[in-house]
Amino acid sequence: MNKKRLFIPAVIAAIAIGTLGYVGSQEADAHQRITGLSFGTIIIGHDNEPAFGHEKGVWLGKHNTEVFLRDADNNPIIDIEGLKVDKYYFKNVKKYNKADDLSDATAISLGNDLNQVFGESGTYHSEQVIQSGIYGYRVYGDVNDHALDVTLFCAADGMNDPTKFEDTDDGEPLREFGCPRDIDDIKFPSKNKK
Repeated sequence: MNKKRLFIPAVIAAIAIGTLGYVGSQEADAHQRITGLSFGTIIIGHDNEPAFGHEKGVWLGKHNTEVFLRDADNNPIIDIEGLKVDKYYFKNVKKYNKADDLSDATAISLGNDLNQVFGESGTYHSEQVIQSGIYGYRVYGDVNDHALDVTLFCAADGMNDPTKFEDTDDGEPLREFGCPRDIDDIKFPSKNKK
């Protein structure tokens, strides 16, 4: 058999395996992680990051709340019950900084289901179309017979205390996830030509 015929499929397979490994290792680089919880680790952010707010005719702004659950050995967790997310939105940093309580949020949506993503064990989404601004998520439910109740907020420049409404349930927070930006931030050429 021709060596060239064997070489090309082998190269394609190696590239595919390498790409899948890279994508898998990148699952939560733009997300916030809390380790040391009673069941293991939770990772929270928006899918398809960096996230940009909706702008009619330009960008849909669909960035689901995305949650990964992992046990102490970093295996996906599928034994969950009643996994929910409360969503908090502040229109801008100024409104977030002025707020004394989560009830001061510009918009609140409570008790949203987090559903397992088909074919991705341990990955859960709650659908949403977002705006640019400050988002926070309280994730709660039963995970591997352990109660889960954590609250995390995205981080943006100018926030006086990005953690003032956070509750990590004795877990160790690592990294922050970015707040949705205005799609105008990446337009080229920009509206404000210099």
